[in-house]
This record gives sequence, structure tokens and C-alpha cells, in this order.
Amino acid sequence: MASEDVKQSESAVSTIVNLAEEAKLARARESVVKAPKPNYALLSICKSLVAGGVAGGVSRTAVAPLERLKILLQVQNPHNIKYNGTIQGLKYIWRTEGFRGLFKGNGTNCARIVPNSAVKFFSYEQASKAILLMYQQQTGNEDAQLTPVLRLGAGACAGIIAMSATYPMDMVRGRLTVQTDKSPYQYRGMFHALSTVLREEGPRALYKGWLPSVIGVVSNSYTLSLIRTQRKIHSFGSSHLIENQKATSSILIQPEPASPCFRSDALLDALQLFSKASGLSVVSATAIIGQFVRWSRHGEAVSLFSRMLASHIRPNEYTFGTLLPSLTSLRDIRIGKQFHACAIKIGLHNNVFVGSALLDLYAKLSKIEDARKAFEDTRFPNVVSYTTLICGYLKKERIEDAFQLFQSMPERNIVSWNAMIGGYSQTGHNEEALNLFVKLLREGLIPNDSTFPCAITAAANVAALGIGRSFHACAVKFLGKSDAFVGNSLVSFYAKCGSMEDSLLVFNKLGEKNIVSWNALICGYAQNGRGYEAISFFERMRVSGCQPNGVTILGLLWACNHAGLVNEGYSYFNKARLENPSLLKPEHYACMVDLLSRFGSLKQAEEFIRELSFDPGIGFWKALLGGCLIHSNMDLGELAAQKILALDPEDVSSYVMLSNAHSAAGRWQIVSKIRRVMKEKGVKRIPGCSWIEIRGKVHVFVRGDRNHPQKDEIYMVPYVGLNFAVYESLKDWLIKAKPFGLVDESETELSVITRLACGAAAGTVGQTVAYPLDVIRRRMQMVGWNNAASVVTGDGRSKAPLEYTGMIDAFRKTVRHEGFGALYKGLVPNSVKVVPSIAIAFVTYEMVKEILGVEIRISD
Repeated sequence: MASEDVKQSESAVSTIVNLAEEAKLARARESVVKAPKPNYALLSICKSLVAGGVAGGVSRTAVAPLERLKILLQVQNPHNIKYNGTIQGLKYIWRTEGFRGLFKGNGTNCARIVPNSAVKFFSYEQASKAILLMYQQQTGNEDAQLTPVLRLGAGACAGIIAMSATYPMDMVRGRLTVQTDKSPYQYRGMFHALSTVLREEGPRALYKGWLPSVIGVVSNSYTLSLIRTQRKIHSFGSSHLIENQKATSSILIQPEPASPCFRSDALLDALQLFSKASGLSVVSATAIIGQFVRWSRHGEAVSLFSRMLASHIRPNEYTFGTLLPSLTSLRDIRIGKQFHACAIKIGLHNNVFVGSALLDLYAKLSKIEDARKAFEDTRFPNVVSYTTLICGYLKKERIEDAFQLFQSMPERNIVSWNAMIGGYSQTGHNEEALNLFVKLLREGLIPNDSTFPCAITAAANVAALGIGRSFHACAVKFLGKSDAFVGNSLVSFYAKCGSMEDSLLVFNKLGEKNIVSWNALICGYAQNGRGYEAISFFERMRVSGCQPNGVTILGLLWACNHAGLVNEGYSYFNKARLENPSLLKPEHYACMVDLLSRFGSLKQAEEFIRELSFDPGIGFWKALLGGCLIHSNMDLGELAAQKILALDPEDVSSYVMLSNAHSAAGRWQIVSKIRRVMKEKGVKRIPGCSWIEIRGKVHVFVRGDRNHPQKDEIYMVPYVGLNFAVYESLKDWLIKAKPFGLVDESETELSVITRLACGAAAGTVGQTVAYPLDVIRRRMQMVGWNNAASVVTGDGRSKAPLEYTGMIDAFRKTVRHEGFGALYKGLVPNSVKVVPSIAIAFVTYEMVKEILGVEIRISD
């Protein structure tokens, strides 16, 4: 029977196609022969389109409250249920938002439905008339009516035409529906999405997926006539494969069924469909697999793919693209490689769509070399392929590889720039992130809502207030009113730079304040030691109805910690532990230990740690050790240090903190022992780092680093400062003491000769004191040169050039091999040159100052 149904349906479909072609030719002949008046024809078409559009708009508006309630039920937080059932949900919307709340978002729906409905109804009427006319002519019965199969064909034609006419709107709606904060594009609305797609991807992007959608309409029409089942909900196949694309989409986006029985029935029906429906197309099979992927039934989706291969249905690139995200969720690299091998066997591994999906799979599973191979196998990698591999490199902190790939891209869009800037920022390469953002602007690209948070975060990490303010101005220029994502980044940025007034100003201007906004402000006040303000805004947040999360509680405890509010911190911690203990994580308990330790309650902090229901991590003992260092409790400090080193023997900070504590107590033998242990284990302190922003450029300094382009001027600052100090002090002493008759009693100013003498004395003192620094600086610069300082090797004949690991090492080796006299080599000829120069420079400067009437001293 099933085979007979298949044959009948196949003949019916072929009849529909033939009739449609004949109807098209007949209408063309009639239009040439009869040539109806265009005005009447146009008026009739307009009326039909208007009627269809009104029908779609009215029907959509009539069910708009239920449509909105459906979406709210789908996306509501399971921990904060507001909409419980249909009637209660509608009542809640009415009570909280009023009558207009029931129809919120209906305009966007109507903007898509009205044109689609107009074209669909008009196309269905015209196709029905044409098919009926040809059917009557073929049967010779003028009273014949359309059969269900012919009506199905007319509906399929209408679906294809309507879908094709409104496909750009549907594509944009789909992107807006799935858009999140991490999406590559951030659309502000329908027209912004259309313009962005046209600008970034070209007109063809508006019809991405059009061909499989058209094929799906025809295929689904055929499958509906094939599967004659009466089950509406509990049968996956019949509800999934229906007569047109719109109906298919409405079924495919249904939420995951809650009943396990339903899921097993759906899987059983799908497997039977693959086994029995010999005419099942790859599009329909892919759609069925995609439904299970959307239900997060990833194992079942993989099983269906295996059954698809067993049914001799050849998968296409869309099948792999639909299924590969499931493998990412399963985190099974073995199955992933099997699918990769299957794609190679079929010949789709070099397809850009499949290649990008494989890239994403390997990158998310941290198999970066496999991702690189998949990228190299892709025939024509596009910007998505490049960006995915760049993100994989950045995830593994292979910064150089990511930047080289970024540089080699034939074309880069804003998503690629965002990935690179964000990767630099997240891996601590903040200066590179800032420079890359400036380069983006210079190349004429327009940053979007995702670009600015990455750049602003990099500026915040180095506290570059001036640069961040310029980014803020750019955001206002390019984006207009900042959205919550950019606004929250600015609130956090100004707080990290210590400008809480600017942070509060941005916060107050945010249109919608979410939990991230409140957390940024509260943590900002905490970071700047303003505990009472943090507590005040925490209470304001609770009054506003926004519920705190774990980050909020941590920021509040941090604020109490920095401000010394021990009782308040304990109170809020106990309140959170009673009301919502699930919010408290180990870091909250560690913050309480730090709060107690910092302000002297060391025994209480120790008891707090020992009463924990879980094993305390290294952070707990570090907090206790820090408190012991502050309050000079060596016994408890040694206990905390032993716990830390037992958990992490290579922890540098513990050695340093313990050494500092014993140094403060004068226990130098223990300090020497600790340093000897550090040396034996090869534990080295991480060099300190500092930075300063000058004229919009951030200058970073690391201990022992001599690579700054202005190092000569920077390291000559002590010498120059000493010259100024000696010159001014000597002048003041001569004017006040007037020794040896150098200055007359009635004079309050020095003569030019006396000033020159003061300058010469200042130069002599400055050169003598700072000259060893100049010698060491030159020697470090000349390492590796032919005439550089060297030392006799062990054989007594050859010489090896001296190499230095830093300034202290250069001092030590110079004195050891050549004596202290080496630090003053060349002092006399240098002084003969420099001393008069300094004297003349000082006197000339002051004479010019007097001529110009500038009332300022050199020391000022």
C-alpha cells in the first residue's frame, strides 16, 4: 500500500507540474490575444494584495497577546517564574504593562506577515485558477473542482512565491531572533539589520538559504501526501514535513517536549520515516536532524545521521553544518573526526560551509592543529573561516599565530577586528589592543557595539583615562546613544581609572540598568575604597527590583573589606547565606577571611577556615598570611605559609610575603634561609610593572627592561635633578651667608661670574655622583661589540665578552673584574666637557628669563 501511495503521489506531483506549465503558457497566450485593459487588471491585483495583507495583519494582531505570551514563556528565567500558565500570564501582562503590553512587538511581526500574506493569498488564488482551468480542459468537465492534491500543489506554488518575495524580511527576522551579546553582528532594528547585511555581505546575502528553502517547499508538499497519519502532536514526521515552508518553520521552532515518552515516540517515528520513506529528500532529512539539534537531543541527532547514511541519503553541506554543532556540545572529538572523515569521503571537506563548521568544532574543543588542517583543506576560505581560526589561536594564547593569520586575510570585516582586539585585551596585551583599535579607525572602518567594549576594557586594564575618554567620544559619534553593553563597559572603565564621578554619570544616563550595570558601579566603589557608597547603591538596586547575583555579593564584601566595615560585611554575608546560599561560592568565603584577617581578627579567621564544609583553596591561606604580615603574627603566618606551599610549592608570593614578615620582625637568619630555599628551587619573583599615560600614549616599564626608545633621557633624570638641586641650593646659600666677600652686603642677586661658578659646581657634583650610572649604561649598550669589556677565560689566553642580566649584575661584574676605579673611567675628560656646558646653560637660561620677565625659578 505504501508503494502504491508513493506511485500515486508521484504521478500527482508530475501532473501538477505539467498542468502548471500548461497553465502558464495558456495565460501567456490569453494575455497576448485578449490584452485586457491594464488599469482594471492593476486595480484588481492591488485589491487582491490589499485583501491578503489585511487578512494577515488582522490575523496576526488578533493573536498578538498569545504570541507575546508564548515568547515570554519560552525565554523566562526558570528561577524567577512570572508567567505561570496562559490566563495568569495574560493577567500579569495586563497588570504590569497595561493594554499596550499585550501587543508589544506586534508592529515588527505585522511588517513581515502583511506582505507575506498579501503575496501568498494572491499567488494561491491565481495558481488555483490556472490549475483548475487546465484540469477542466484536460478532463473535459467544466464543473470539475480541485482535488486535495491539486490544492496542495497550488499551495506549494503560493508558498514558493510568497517565501521568495519576503525572504529578506524572514532572514533579518531570524538574525534578530537569535542575536545575543556574543553574536558577530549587533543589530539595533530591522532596517539597521537590512542595511548592515547589504553593506557588509552584499545583496546576495539577503537570499542565503533561498534554494534549499524552495526545494523544501516542494519536498514537504510531496511528503505530506506521502505520510497519511492522523497524529498531530505525537508524530514528528507528519508535523515536520508539511505542505509549505512557512508551516514547516512554525513546526520546527517548537520548544523541546517535556515528556520523555514524547521524545522516544518522536525518535521512533523519525527512524521509521528514514526507513520507509524511500523518497525522503536530503532537505527533509536535514530538517528532521536539525529539529533534534534544536531540542538539544544531540545523541539522537547523531543516530539519525547514521540512519540517514544507511538509507542511502547522501548528506550535503547543510547536513554537516546542522549536525556539527551537536558534536561540539557532546565534546566528543572521536566522533568529530569520524564526521570529518565522512566529509572527506563524500568530497565536502573542502566546502567552505563544512570547513567553517569543522573549524569551529576543533577550535572549541581546543584541537588547534586539527583546526589548522581543516582550514588548509578548505578550498576558498572566507572571512568566517579566518575569524574562527583566529579565535582558536587566541583561546590557546598563540598571539603571534593569530596576528599573522589576521595580517594574511584577503579581506577583513569588523568581526575579524573585534576578535583580534578582544583577544589582545583578554590575554593582557592591552597596548596592542589599543593600537589595533586606532588602526581600525585609520582604515576607515566603523566600529560596532562589540568593538568598543573590547577597546574600552583594554584601556581600563592600563588605567589610560585619556585614551578611554576618546573611545567614549567615538562611541557617542558612531553609535549615538550607547546601549547597555557599551555603557556597562564605560561604567567599569571610569571606575578602574578612579573617576567615580564619570562612572556614576554614565550609569545615570543608561536607559536600562541591568544587573551588570549595578555590579560595575558597586565593584567600582569597592575598588576605590568607598564602602558606604557601594552599600548605598546595593540597597538602591534591591529597591529597584533587580535581584543581586554572586558578583554583586562579592563586590559588596569587597567594598566592606576595603573600607574596614567588618560588622557590615559580616551582616551581609550571613544574610546572603540564609536567604540564597546558592549565590555563595568559595571566593565569597575567601573574601570574608581576608576581611577578618586584614583587621586583626586572626583567630576568628582561622576558625572560619577550619569550619568550612569544603577544602579551602590557596586563596584562603594567602588572605590569612596577608593579615599575619600586617599584624606581625609570625606563628600563625608560618602555619598559613606551610599550607600554601603544600598546595603549591612554586608559589612565589608566599615566599615573598613570609620573607617580608620575618624582615619586619628582624629575623634575618630566617630571611636568609627563605631566600636560599627560593634560589635552590629556582623560584623567582615576577618583576614589577608600572605605566604612565603621557599625551595619549601609555608608557610601560618593567623592572630590568631597557628597551624604551627614550631610555637615555629617562635614566638621566636623577643626574639632571641633582644638578638643579645643587645649583639652587648653592645660590641661596651664597645670597644668605655672603661668605668670603663673594657677595656684597647690599646685593640680593649674584653676578654672572658667581652664577657660572655655581653652575660649574653643580655640574661637578652631578657628574661625580651620577657618573657610575653613565658608565654602566654605556657598557650595557655595548655588550657584544668588538671593543666591549671582556674577561679572561679559564685557559688564560682567550677573552670572553662580559654579558649582563641587569643593572645590578653589571655593577657587580664591573667592580669584581676591574675594581671601583672602572666606574669612573673617563670622568675627567667628560667633566671638562660637561661642567662648563652646564654652567653656561643655567646662566643663559636665567638671563633670558630675566629679559623676558618670567618670574619662575629653575627648581620650579
